[in-house]
Formats: sequence, structure tokens, C-alpha cells
Amino acid sequence: MSDTPTAETLNPADKPLDKMTVKELRELASANFPQIKGISSLNKAPLIAAIEDAMQGGTAPAQPSPKAAPKAAPKAAKPAKKAKEAAPKTAVRLPAFKADDCSATTPAGKAKAKIQFLREFLAETKDAATRTAARKKMKRLKKLTRRLGAAGPIDGVADEAAAEAAPESAAE
Repeated sequence: MSDTPTAETLNPADKPLDKMTVKELRELASANFPQIKGISSLNKAPLIAAIEDAMQGGTAPAQPSPKAAPKAAPKAAKPAKKAKEAAPKTAVRLPAFKADDCSATTPAGKAKAKIQFLREFLAETKDAATRTAARKKMKRLKKLTRRLGAAGPIDGVADEAAAEAAPESAAE
């Protein structure tokens, strides 16, 4: 008998290579063919070809999987996409919020008033870029109000509100 393994001696279940799973093929290749490089990165078809080549006595260099070739083409296309995105964008200016019209005294109240102002502005405008900028600003303001609410009352504002409420209750 020869020392070269064949499909029959390697596979005790007499299962053809094309019927084996990739996991079984990798175990078979790693146990019996140390000359095959990159076993874990090979897919089923290249792995079968490498095993068959090794069984015939040839050396099986690591072959890239067939899925790796299509991935290379989109990577070449991505720089063109980035160049398209790098085009200068025009800045969108939102209308200014008039703080004088706001009756809120707390920072969270002012932020909520700004959100309401932006909602009214969104109802009036049709420009997509302006609407996107307004929604982004509203998102930031909502995040700010949640942060301010979680932090609890601000010392200076809470003290002023308590001071205003105390004389009224004492006068009654």
C-alpha cells in the first residue's frame, strides 16, 4: 500500500467529498494535508479542489474563496462614492428663536419652547434640506431636555422659584 491518502482511506464513512460539509472538509484537510494553507478561509469548492490536488500529490497553495473576488470590485467603486459625498454642501440656516417671546424660566422649558417653534416651522416649510436640519435640531433639543430632567432641578432656578413661592404663601 502507498502512504498517499485517498478518498477511501481518508473517509471512513465512504462519503464523497462533495457531499461532506465544509466543517468536515476542513477537519479532513487539517488532519491529513498540512501542506494546504489557509484552510479556514477556503469555501467548499476551493477546499475540495485543494484536497483533491493534495491527494494527487501536488501542493495546494491557499486559494482565495470565490466570494472574495466579487468583494474586491465594490471596494474599488466606493472611493467614487466618497468623492460624490465630498461635494460641498450648502449650509441650511434655520430661523432664529426669539427668547423674548418665551415665558419659560427653566432651561428645559426654554428647550421645549424651541422644539414647539421648530414644529411650527416644519409645518410651513417644504424644503427637504431645511426640514432635515430642523428635525436634527429638534432631536438635539429633546436629548437636552431629557438630560436636564434627569439631572433634577438646577440650584439657581429652583431656589428662585422657591423664593417667589414663599412670600406668596406667607402673605396669605
